[in-house]
Amino acid sequence: MAVVDLGGVRKRISIALVPEVQVGDYVIVHVGYAIGMLDIEEAQATLKLFAELTT
Repeated sequence: MAVVDLGGVRKRISIALVPEVQVGDYVIVHVGYAIGMLDIEEAQATLKLFAELTT
């Protein structure tokens, strides 16, 4: 199990599907499970896109 920050909301999720994840990594979360990892550039681009979609 791990705790993630989802836009300021902290949630406990399972990392069983991505056991190599480390503190500080960016993950894709679906229904309480980390299902993949993103590198920092990919994560920043995705977060920027989400921010643009909500403004």
